[in-house]
Amino acid sequence: MKRLALAALCTALPALGVAADASLHVYGAVQRELRLDLTALRQLPAQDSGKLAMVCQSGAQVGAEREYRGVRLSDVLDQAGLDMPGHQDARRSYVVARSSRDGYAVVFSWGELYNSEAGDEILVAYQKNGLALDPGEGPLALVSTGDLRSGPRHVKWLDGLEVVRLPRGPLATP
Repeated sequence: MKRLALAALCTALPALGVAADASLHVYGAVQRELRLDLTALRQLPAQDSGKLAMVCQSGAQVGAEREYRGVRLSDVLDQAGLDMPGHQDARRSYVVARSSRDGYAVVFSWGELYNSEAGDEILVAYQKNGLALDPGEGPLALVSTGDLRSGPRHVKWLDGLEVVRLPRGPLATP
């Protein structure tokens, strides 16, 4: 009976879109490119979001309040080490969190992550309400719990973190 249940679960997971081998790829302007699976992420210090109302761009609350558990985005980036050889590089650096599943991407500045309290509230989440994330969110999601409108920077099916540096010198103007 247990084998039958396990076989059914293994068959159902791909149909639900749940990736058994979920990982987070950290790349770009980093010292060490990484692929972190759920086991590696769970070894980092965990943080709980507290009650979070997901609010969309219009200001409307979407669904019930929820609680996320995960790791700080900055802790994940620290594992890779940001590649900042120049004195001004941090100020020109951004992190693009993305989902290859639907192409959705959001941006965080270095200052936001490392030079403000907001950075403590940006989580790579692997649990919601004490359980693994549901199939609609994927095995990993990104939530910015300090945002007044948390929905626009909620990345479902998070699988990539790209560290990007703006070029030195003046930016081109239109």
